[in-house]
Amino acid sequence: MYTPILKPKPQLDKTSQILVAYGGTRIPIAGVCSLNCRHKGIINKKYSFFVVDTQSNPILGYKASVEMGFVKVATSISSLSTEKSGQKNPIPKEFDDVFAGIGKLPGKVEIHVKKNAIPSVNPVRRIPFALHERVKSELERLEKVDIIERVVTPTKWVNSIVAVEKSDESLRLCLDPRELNKSIQRPYYPMPTFEDIAAKIHGHNKFSKLDATSGYLMLALTEKSSLVTTFNTPFGRYKYKRMPFGLICAQDEFQRKMEETFGNLKGVGVIVDDILVSGKDEEHDENLRKVLEKAREVGVRFNPEKCIFGSTSVPYFGHLITADGIKPDPSKVQAIIEMPHPSNKDELATFLGMTNFLSKYIPNLSSLNYPLRELGKQTVFEWTNEHATAMNRIRTSICNNLATFDTKAKSVEMKTDASKHGLGAELSVGGKIVAFGSRALTSTEQNYSQIEKELYNILYGCKKFHQFVYGRRIIAHTDHKPLEAILSKPLSQAPPRLQRMMIQLQPYDIMVQYVRGKDLPVTDTLSRLHPPHLDEECSLEIEFHVHSVMKSIPEATCWTKGVVTSCVSPRSYLIQAENGRFYRRNRAHLKPRSSAEDNSAQQSSGFTGDEDLTAEFHPPVTQSSSPKKAVPKTPDNCSTREIFQDSPYRTPRTPTPLPAANSESRNGEDYSRPYVTRTGRVVKPRKIMDI
Repeated sequence: MYTPILKPKPQLDKTSQILVAYGGTRIPIAGVCSLNCRHKGIINKKYSFFVVDTQSNPILGYKASVEMGFVKVATSISSLSTEKSGQKNPIPKEFDDVFAGIGKLPGKVEIHVKKNAIPSVNPVRRIPFALHERVKSELERLEKVDIIERVVTPTKWVNSIVAVEKSDESLRLCLDPRELNKSIQRPYYPMPTFEDIAAKIHGHNKFSKLDATSGYLMLALTEKSSLVTTFNTPFGRYKYKRMPFGLICAQDEFQRKMEETFGNLKGVGVIVDDILVSGKDEEHDENLRKVLEKAREVGVRFNPEKCIFGSTSVPYFGHLITADGIKPDPSKVQAIIEMPHPSNKDELATFLGMTNFLSKYIPNLSSLNYPLRELGKQTVFEWTNEHATAMNRIRTSICNNLATFDTKAKSVEMKTDASKHGLGAELSVGGKIVAFGSRALTSTEQNYSQIEKELYNILYGCKKFHQFVYGRRIIAHTDHKPLEAILSKPLSQAPPRLQRMMIQLQPYDIMVQYVRGKDLPVTDTLSRLHPPHLDEECSLEIEFHVHSVMKSIPEATCWTKGVVTSCVSPRSYLIQAENGRFYRRNRAHLKPRSSAEDNSAQQSSGFTGDEDLTAEFHPPVTQSSSPKKAVPKTPDNCSTREIFQDSPYRTPRTPTPLPAANSESRNGEDYSRPYVTRTGRVVKPRKIMDI
């Protein structure tokens, strides 16, 4: 029985409510009473209490605890995503110089070339005339900031560059070191494991993440290594004085230098260009200050847009580091969690095929997917709450049983597959799935050719799993075999859109392998059952650096108004008018094909007005501001008019003359000697009488 402790004894009323403990045990209730409660002599409230027949401590409910001031509810919670904390940290403002410009680490780095390597010299790649001045200005800027330097002496290696235009209309020069990478001896530097990082942050509740700006460009090269990076331009040869993007040895050398610089600091973990700083309250601020002071001392610079300061949770290398411990990053399984429900039997079969392939990650799969299998057997497809519950349980099981990424792995496997409306990607290490990715295609992207979608999917996977795949050998599995041949060719030989995607893939060490489509059930499902929304982060990152082709065509190949002294040959060297301007069609030239045509053309002097356009022999072409005034008069016998007129050009019928009679021969036989006919009869010559 309960023991009364209040005086005077409160009135106990009966109640029909039932209390059940956490384990399902029913708690006997003696009754309900109302009591006045006071806290700190200020707050006075009246609440109802349940009196039970058990030996237990009194419990105050949530509502009463909040109203009495025992519990304070925060107005906002820390999101378990990549959003920055709203807390303002005053430390970075003391180091404004550390967050501006491109830094430079002390010492120089050597690029080791294999002894049996055969140097290659690539010719100068043509750049649109409209980009010449901008490319020249960018070269001068890089030379001014001590990134590149002009070369005048002979070099064994000469690479190519590609000029691309970024979304902000600025220009970027990208090195194409395909041949050079084949000859570089990579210094495999060991990457720290996540367990090493976790050991340093144990018990910490405050975190910051710093991102190095243009990390590779902070590595200075030796003179010998600098000559290896020589590249050709229309304005001469240049060499990199810093480590360029795209070399297979760049990530190893950069990791080594960053660990030498920050690895010994307390509460600091370094993986490539991401620095994690942690500590308990004021200890974190002290550790962060030491990192920034060290960065100022050695010349490291950070990107403030990608840094997080003083947060209770930060995403780091595929994990979410919080004050409560390390948790899996929700972005790894977002594609599975947000996968929409099947709307027909075909989509249901696709989902079931994926779950069968992932059966080792789904305990008791046969029991979980039983309602879905039964739905596939029915004639009418009707999705109910029972089916939704079964699908949610399967998705939860997949997400909870994913493998932890092994940071010691030297290579990773990435499987991709693109459908008509979406992209799907799967990342695995040693045969164990680590993360998923999926996104919808925009209306413009849906018009891509299939090979463009497949390469775009590989690029999406690299961007999505950047923290996992960067600095490692990527074996990309695709069911589109032509990608193997395309990616093995020089960058300049690829179509323009694929070329821009290949430029984005240069920072990654990637090898494409063909596999059959039926061996990619997971990515096939992710691409077909993709989330309805777009992945905005990846969509913005994959804003391709597009050449200003449409802007450069009128400037580079248009005929300005003036005098043209060369003539247009009929049919094979056509010129077509469009929008009031004349353009070359296919391989048309402005010069005649032969010296005879050249001499004929030079017999006519330059024409300065429209009145001379009625010349008899192939008149020159001039441009006018109006297409209708370009050729106001044309003679009836003009060959150019015959070409462009509505009726097809017909070759005039010319009778073929008969050969002249020859009294001395007949079909090659001499009439002066006997000859044999087809029937074998011998014919003697007859004397031809004069008429």
